[in-house]
Amino acid sequence: MTRRAPSVLAAAVAFGIRAAPSLSAVAHAEVSVVILPYVDETGAVTEAAQQLTLLLQQQLLLQIAPYGNVGTVRFARVPQKCDLREVRRILPEGYNGQDLVCVSGRFFRADDEIRVQSFVVIERQGGLPSVTLEVAEKTLGAETPSSNIALMPRTMSKADLDNMSASLRNRTRVYAQRRKDSSHRQLVGALGKNTQYSVKSSVEGWIEVADLAGVGWLKAASPDDSQGFADRLPEISFLEAVVGGLRSLPWTADPAQPTRSSRAANAAARFSLLAGAEDEQAAAWVYVIRALMALSSPEARDALVDARSYLDGASKLMAEDSKIRIMRATVLLRLVQEGISPVEAWRQAKKDLLVVTAHGEAPGNSRDYFDLLSTLRPALGWPISDEKVIGAEQQELQLSGLGSEGPTSPGTVQARRSVASRAHEHCSSRSEESGVELFKKLFAATGDANYVYEQGLCYEENGHPQAAIGRFQEYLTKARDISAEQKADVDRRVAECQGLQADAMAVGRSLPARGPERSSGSKLQSWAVAVGAVGVVAVGAGGAFGLLTRSRQREVESDVRSGFYDPGPYASGRRYEWMQWVGYGVGAVAIVTGSIMWKIGHHVGDLTLELVPAVGLGQGVLLVQGGL
Repeated sequence: MTRRAPSVLAAAVAFGIRAAPSLSAVAHAEVSVVILPYVDETGAVTEAAQQLTLLLQQQLLLQIAPYGNVGTVRFARVPQKCDLREVRRILPEGYNGQDLVCVSGRFFRADDEIRVQSFVVIERQGGLPSVTLEVAEKTLGAETPSSNIALMPRTMSKADLDNMSASLRNRTRVYAQRRKDSSHRQLVGALGKNTQYSVKSSVEGWIEVADLAGVGWLKAASPDDSQGFADRLPEISFLEAVVGGLRSLPWTADPAQPTRSSRAANAAARFSLLAGAEDEQAAAWVYVIRALMALSSPEARDALVDARSYLDGASKLMAEDSKIRIMRATVLLRLVQEGISPVEAWRQAKKDLLVVTAHGEAPGNSRDYFDLLSTLRPALGWPISDEKVIGAEQQELQLSGLGSEGPTSPGTVQARRSVASRAHEHCSSRSEESGVELFKKLFAATGDANYVYEQGLCYEENGHPQAAIGRFQEYLTKARDISAEQKADVDRRVAECQGLQADAMAVGRSLPARGPERSSGSKLQSWAVAVGAVGVVAVGAGGAFGLLTRSRQREVESDVRSGFYDPGPYASGRRYEWMQWVGYGVGAVAIVTGSIMWKIGHHVGDLTLELVPAVGLGQGVLLVQGGL
């Protein structure tokens, strides 16, 4: 006997709800958010947890409505985990063709304090678009990172929850017509029952919504309306960014497409501003979806630059995620093909691929990537050396065996790649001597002058200009067939290092050493006054940077509320905040030190002081030492 597909009515009965003709609209939304029960440590679903998920569903509905063709479904009891096969099985007929965003969570309450943690799983029908690279007759593709995302726990009070519910109740009135003086009812939603809503259309600040009672009009939310919710539950902004991103992919000729993309980008920026770097997985995923949106736009060259910027942000947050690194390497190689900062892009792409390979997480098509790196070298003015990569699997070989095989033997090349990757990691983690030592061994085994150049870069990155100059000059004498562009790059680096040396020498001359001298307590008190004055100036500077920080914060918040986001003020605000605390810290230490010196000078007659200059890269320090 053949089973018949369940009807919408049968699915509604399975939901435990009364079917309505308008529900067919829900089943045809292009993106739906499914909210599962938030459970406590025993797996129970409390009344307060149901209050939270209903609030989350209704506020999210207001925020995603402008994207059109979206819907939300909330299960009151089961299931409790985002097993998408199980979730799709119990959804009404018509949902299986949609993109789904599934939300589940944990809910803990101790007295008046509530602690909430949300988990999100994203599934796009046909998969999320990959970042692709056309090479000859091949297409290289990079997959997106895991779409199973755990957000950071949030803390709120029961009073916060009640206040948000009361505020939302006033904004979820469903009107018969697009007028506030028309008859109205409350958006259907009960704690113990499943609820579902869909957006049919959006017209002049009104949202046509379907719920179990039929179809009506909601007044669209303003940015100010959602501010309190976003502060307490940044995941609402995260979910809006995800839904907006899914609705913006791929780019279409729809006139509403630019508006959707801009709104999704602002939601992403709002989440980054509210959650910060603590929510690193979710924040990185927001960067990834913004990169995908940029790459789907028709402005190819600008899109590549924007996508690279977003993937840089994602990589900083999730440096160990191999898929993000491969995505960035793919975009970087496309930049090389387009001639956009080709040398820097080539080097960073190579570094990403080496790091991924060293961690044993190389993609299946990594050989094609490394072959492309070698193929692109001549276009940058570099001949293909015997460093050409011809394998993809990571092999750990002893350094002593590097030169024992032929110059292009797979084993030799793979071993060099592994050692070079470890050397780069040492240089990046300020273990420059270890990194330089590995590059020396690579040069000794291969004779490739590029490893001498890498030694110079390692020293330069870690603040050793004299050593860097020596390596760069050695590279110029040992490199063969060096291009004019390469020589100009080396000359520029040498000049920069020489400038740093000159700065250090100037500081040294301005701080002449003085021999021991006898100083009375009154002299020490003079020093105390000077140190204390420095402290007061530093505290004042900290206060000034504090004012600048608050100014930038107000500017960013104003931009976000108005639907616009500029990363410049946000970045400068973070910089001012850091300088504010540096000023306060240095000032406090100086004031305390000055006070101690004053007291010592008051009680001590004579002491021996010796002023010793200490010179460092670009800075000088005057040390005071002595004895009583």
